[in-house]
Amino acid sequence: MNTMIRKIVLIPALLGLMASAQSFAQGDVDLENEDNRIAYSIGVNIGQNLVAQGLLDGIDLDIFIVGMLDAANDDSKLSEEEMFAALQIFQERLASQAQAALEQSRAASASFLQENSAKDGVVTLASGLQYLILESGDASGA
Repeated sequence: MNTMIRKIVLIPALLGLMASAQSFAQGDVDLENEDNRIAYSIGVNIGQNLVAQGLLDGIDLDIFIVGMLDAANDDSKLSEEEMFAALQIFQERLASQAQAALEQSRAASASFLQENSAKDGVVTLASGLQYLILESGDASGA
């Protein structure tokens, strides 16, 4: 039963992915039919989520769609081990990209803090915390 539910969910999603790919290539897709609108909407939703997560960067969409169709038909062209190895490489690439982005962000933060510490009124504590004194108050009362 689980396989049946998965196919019921995957088939419209796959049709939506194919419809959006064909729409992009041909510029025309029939969205007058309610089922087509549902399939298209599911495809767009899946696509938007994958794009938002950066999972489609550098991915051949035609091959991706073939993989989705093969999954729906339970007919993979790769063994479980081959897919595991490919996905592991993909995860390593994502981790490498995330590490590079982190290093760039750290460098930008360090540069900002260095420049900010030289501004008038900015106090830097031993912990590295910086704050700006906008107006000094009376030291005797708080």
